[in-house]
Amino acid sequence: MSDDGGKDTDDLWKGAHEVKLPSGNAILQVQGIGSPTRTVFARICAPVSEESSVVVDASSYTVQQILHIILQEIQPETNAIPNNLDAEELLGLGSIWRLSKTAHHQSKWKRTRLFQQNAMDQVSYYCGASSANTRKHNKGAEESLRVHYCPSRFPAVAFVDWTLPLMQHTTIQSAAQTQPPTAIQHYDPEFGFCVVHKPSGLPSHATVDNGVENVLYSIQQQQQQFQRQHNNKKCSLPQRLDIDTEGLLVVAMRSEFASFMGRLLQDKTLLQNSNNDNNDGNRTTSGIHKQYKCLLRVPNTKARESLIQQYYRHNDSKQSLVIHYTDPKSAAPKPFVLEPRIGWQQCALRIIEVGPIGTLQGSCNKHNNNTQEEEKVMEVTVELLTGRTHQIRGQFAALNLPLVGDLLYYCNNMNGKPQQPQSGDSTWDKVRNRGVQDAQDYSPHPPVVLALQCCSLSFPKPKWDSTPRGRRVLVPDDSKEVCSFALDRAWWSDLVG
Repeated sequence: MSDDGGKDTDDLWKGAHEVKLPSGNAILQVQGIGSPTRTVFARICAPVSEESSVVVDASSYTVQQILHIILQEIQPETNAIPNNLDAEELLGLGSIWRLSKTAHHQSKWKRTRLFQQNAMDQVSYYCGASSANTRKHNKGAEESLRVHYCPSRFPAVAFVDWTLPLMQHTTIQSAAQTQPPTAIQHYDPEFGFCVVHKPSGLPSHATVDNGVENVLYSIQQQQQQFQRQHNNKKCSLPQRLDIDTEGLLVVAMRSEFASFMGRLLQDKTLLQNSNNDNNDGNRTTSGIHKQYKCLLRVPNTKARESLIQQYYRHNDSKQSLVIHYTDPKSAAPKPFVLEPRIGWQQCALRIIEVGPIGTLQGSCNKHNNNTQEEEKVMEVTVELLTGRTHQIRGQFAALNLPLVGDLLYYCNNMNGKPQQPQSGDSTWDKVRNRGVQDAQDYSPHPPVVLALQCCSLSFPKPKWDSTPRGRRVLVPDDSKEVCSFALDRAWWSDLVG
């Protein structure tokens, strides 16, 4: 069922499950029971007086009351879910949305995520067979709730400390050795940003069914005092990391810093587009630069030699380029091919370093339940020159060197036609469902972890300046200094011998 209001409202609710509410004459309609997305929609329909065109039933219901009724009606569905959540827990995760066709002309205001503080908000009635006059008398008509009763869970959020340092311009030197590990690697309140070490298995920002277990929300909770002191808006993400990717991530805590990073990204995109035709991999001296460490599965010893001979030339930036092409319209797993095709995007990365072949110890090295066989791996450091979806994973899989822990691309091959793992594979199901398992059974290193880390991040040092109209802005410092951050270890560092 769509929530965009594109169809006639009553048509969307045909065949909905109906429940008479305890008081008054109102009816609760629930649509979507049994949906594979485990999402239902609900609205209250109130009888209308034909003479006055106003709601006859004066009873009112809160969000929390309606949620309790909805969960009771879909109990057969929720009983099949291990550790299912109640109304308060769903509100606590931000898994409930208020949808209103008449709230505002802009679509972003038609959808509002609800949290625990909204539990006592009243739910507006929908007036059946409503006319324009009816909606005029009953503000908030055509309002409904969208309930994600089995939200994706990301318990990795609880395995790091999100506390902001008390000191200004603080860089945590030994964050990896603290218990729990410190998420904030650097904090700069003057320019309004922090650098986070995002753990694997955690979204950078909210998902549609979980607004709490993510990097951005965790930093926003810590930022409240900073916002009051500087009269600042909420923090934002200039860039993102995939859920399964760990590593360094910049969080903008001032709108001026977000704009500063946005301009740098725009300049980088323009440069990438200008270099696409001639495959020029020249590294600019300014802008945002990110390096990634990844652990590759090596089928044999010749694979490392082949990679070095074809793509790795020390101190030769052009010869170290790996270039593929991918279809931006394709669903994941995306194809990556060596020859350009019409409408396909270029993917370019530079190999910075190729490590020796080693053996990955422990159960996390396997894509199946056979943990007796040792697996040969090698660590490679790369710099992204383009920022395509799943680029590193797809490019190395296309070279028959898939990343350890990559259940999406590890069956890929050189013809650009990836094979998706079977949906019946329990391990694949866990990844596809993004870890909807009991948080108590989760560990910081689950059986399958993607071996991909953003290990290095740099951008020009900002300075404060003013526009001709006197507005304060951040611009690159004249000194050409660079803000540089790096991680010296990955989760697999102690497991490769």
